[in-house]
Amino acid sequence: MDDIYNKAIVSKETELEVTQLYKTHTFTNEPLFKDPSKIKDDPEVMSFITDVYDEAFEIFEHELEESIAQEIAELEDRYKNSFEKFINETSEHLIKTALGRQKVILHTIEFSNKLLNRLSKRLKIDLEESGLRNSDTVANRFKTLVDGLKTTNYEKVCKQFGICRIGNEFSDYIDDLLTILLDEDSVKIYIAVDAMTKILKNTDFSRIMDVETQKAFKQRVSAVEESSSLDRRVLLTTYRVVIENRHLPFFEDDSEASVKPLAALLHVIEVFNKNLKLSDEKQRWNNIEKDLKDWSSGKNRNVTKISQEFVNTIQKGIEKFDENALSDIKSKSRIFMLAKREWLDLSRFVS
Repeated sequence: MDDIYNKAIVSKETELEVTQLYKTHTFTNEPLFKDPSKIKDDPEVMSFITDVYDEAFEIFEHELEESIAQEIAELEDRYKNSFEKFINETSEHLIKTALGRQKVILHTIEFSNKLLNRLSKRLKIDLEESGLRNSDTVANRFKTLVDGLKTTNYEKVCKQFGICRIGNEFSDYIDDLLTILLDEDSVKIYIAVDAMTKILKNTDFSRIMDVETQKAFKQRVSAVEESSSLDRRVLLTTYRVVIENRHLPFFEDDSEASVKPLAALLHVIEVFNKNLKLSDEKQRWNNIEKDLKDWSSGKNRNVTKISQEFVNTIQKGIEKFDENALSDIKSKSRIFMLAKREWLDLSRFVS
């Protein structure tokens, strides 16, 4: 357990180690779907889910303070009930897409981490109300253990499954930008989206889209130009929902045809996450986010320049993609851009 605590504090060596592991795993240009199978029939994944569950209890058993034994016992019981329900439901999930197994593995880590973080916040409130003298110290120690366990779990899936995550990914960065925009009023959202559409219409994406796909993409951009402020907010919200819930499994009764475009989009997101490293252009990405925040607060009025720098930095990142990644994006982007139906059903993300 001390190993978990140390990894939460000293993360640089861990990051370097995982980076090396990450480089040994390539992202193959694979089909979107596979023969359906239930998670409970995959002993390796079921074993991993059980390990996540078991290791979480080491946090509760760690000697934090004898005086808070009752509070810790109550948190342990809450975690046990919630995660056992998660295991029962997850074991029955039907995996139909190539990324389905990965989605379940990552969703397990995220579910456990979010649950532990909620319990960590609950612990802090309970300790403050109890008048414990060093409540902040105890609560922070518990939170550090939770963060350390998350790091350990990500290391494990990198070594065991070749699913590697190093710090914030590109999709996390996009999520942060979308959050900034969605905090704005309708006028500013309209202006920001308008600036982006004008740039996208005049940008060549031939490295990641074929001629027909790029034509369809530009048509969709043109349609956004004609949309209302409300529709633009819905669009941004939609993509944020997709990004934040990308590891959730599809519904069992979803047909291949109904999920194919969305599965393709999620696949493209994964390719970007694996190939576009924020650390390669760290200063530029940081400046873009800072400039957008300044624009939000009224310190910067040139949202067109911010949008152009955003697209330019993405294009520079794409230049470093290998041919396999580029081919993968082309084939999958074609699927969701040329979809004949309304390809995104937000209800699948609503419990």
